[in-house]
Order: sequence, then structure tokens, then C-alpha cells
Amino acid sequence: MIVSIIIPVYNVFDYIERCIRSVIAQTYQNIECILVDDCTPDDSIEKCQQIIAGYKGPIEFKILHHKKNRGLSAARNTGTEAATGDYIYYLDSDDEITNDCIELLVSEIKRHPGVQIVMGATESIPYKEYYDLPYYKTKLYVDDNDWVRYNYYKNWPSLQVNAWNKLVKLEFLRENSLLFLEGVIHEDELWMFLVAQKLSKLSTITSKTYIHYYNPSSIMGTANKERSAQSIGKIIKNLLRNIDASMHQLQLFKCMHLYFIFFETLKRKRKYKLLLLRFSYELLKVGYLKFALYLFVNYFREWWFSYEPGEFVKYYWKLETESDKYQKYKITI
Repeated sequence: MIVSIIIPVYNVFDYIERCIRSVIAQTYQNIECILVDDCTPDDSIEKCQQIIAGYKGPIEFKILHHKKNRGLSAARNTGTEAATGDYIYYLDSDDEITNDCIELLVSEIKRHPGVQIVMGATESIPYKEYYDLPYYKTKLYVDDNDWVRYNYYKNWPSLQVNAWNKLVKLEFLRENSLLFLEGVIHEDELWMFLVAQKLSKLSTITSKTYIHYYNPSSIMGTANKERSAQSIGKIIKNLLRNIDASMHQLQLFKCMHLYFIFFETLKRKRKYKLLLLRFSYELLKVGYLKFALYLFVNYFREWWFSYEPGEFVKYYWKLETESDKYQKYKITI
């Protein structure tokens, strides 16, 4: 079984060696590692070439080059399209993986042939509150799309939105055209939403496999509020356009949850009203007339924006919590 590790490279000279060395150190070596040069302005690619030139092991390294800077989504898409492995693993160039990462994840595939995604636990340095995934108390294997949908839309903490630290079946991605939306940040939000709609066979393991470093100079670390607002607007538009018949109310809840994640940031820059109008328009297009009109009417009311995001969600999205079955959850507006 071949695993394709995809690493976008842009302005990571200080971190890329740590990342590549963690790939070289893998106990599982049937790997192709695809480095995608997104027109990096520094010497990151030169450092990659030096490391690869000195490597004598079985891992196959490839370097692909963009003719112009196109962003993280495009770099991942380029790597996905070029991959020849059975499974794909997205690895950010300022992070690293544990030495037994791929071996542990592949072992789970051998236990459950055909599994579409296998996830491990993540350690975040230095700010653990941002990305740390809890160590799973027991291994989990699910073969049920309804279970995946329900738990993802309800923000189950162990089914994280990040594309990294997931071993994903390449055939699954290609059959469902699951690429990343280009030209935005927070692209994982849309990607994982679409993945959850199609995902049935999911497995998690209890071991830590990924080390995420908070990097202030990364795309997310330097993203300004205006760019976040524009990206989230595009992502919410795409989310609403892709709501399907199964659990459509919970999918809408997921969209609203994303809106409120960024509410306070948008509020400080006075971008929230523009995004609110976009959201109202998209709600109208998918038939949520009453809720869309409510948001539009309160567009001019400053008191409405004094609500904390969590309070608004709890107040307007009244969920029947007596049953764990997804059919029992209803949104009343």
C-alpha cells in the first residue's frame, strides 16, 4: 500500500527541514512525498532539494512547481491530482508527524479494509487550546454515513475539520471530486463539510500522530479580518448551495455555527452586516424564508448584534436533546 504525503511549500525556510525529516524518519516507508512549490519567495525549495539529495532511502520524493502563487488550497489540489498512492496524507510544512504516524494509520486500514479516513490524535505547540484533539479513550470504527453526518454537524469534538492528520483514501476523494476551494482561507471548513456528506467508513486511533505548531507567520497566523470575512462569505455561500436532503436542518445549523465562530472578529471590523446579508440571501435560495427575513429585518437593529454567538445559537436553535437519534433534532425559528 502506497501512501502519498502532500506538503505545500511557501515561505517556510525555518520549518521545512523539521517537516521533511519527520517524513524520512517514518517506520513505514512505502511512501511518495509530494512537495508543491507555490512560488515560495524564500529558499525553502532549495533546502528541500538539499535534504532530498542527501537521502538514500526508499521514500520517493517529488517536487512540483506552480507558475504563480495560488494558495494552500491549490497546492493541496495539485498534490492530490498528481498522487499515485492508495491513500493521501496532508501535512502542513511548518508541522511534523511522529515517527510511527503512517505505520499506525496504515495498521488500522489493514484491520478495516476499505476504510475511507483514519485519524489519530494531535498535539499542538505551544497553544494547546487551539488544536489539541483529545486522545480517544477507545478505538473507533464506524461504517455509517448517518452517524458521520450527525456527529459532524453537531460539532462532535473528535471529528475535526482540519485536513491534516487524516489518512484519506484517494479513490474516495476522486470519485466524489473532493478538492479544496481555491482563493480562500479557512478552506478546510468547506472541504470537511463536503467530505462528511459522503463519508461512511471512518476509523480513529488513540495514539498521537501529528504535531501542530502555531506559527504566527503562517497563512492563518497573518490572516487579516477582511480576508477572513471575504473567505467565510464564500465558504458559507458554498456550504448553503451544497445542503442536501439528508439532515438538511443540521447542515444549516453547521453553517450558522461557522458564521458565529467569526462573528466577534467581523463585528470589530464592521464586516458582519455584509456577511449577514450574504447569509440571508443564501438562506432565501435554499428555501429558509422565515429565518432569512428575520435576519434581514434585524440587519438595522444594533441590539440584535449585542447577543453573544453562543447565546444566539442556543436561543434560536432549540434542539430536542431527549434522544440521540438524529431524526429527533429539529430547528425551530
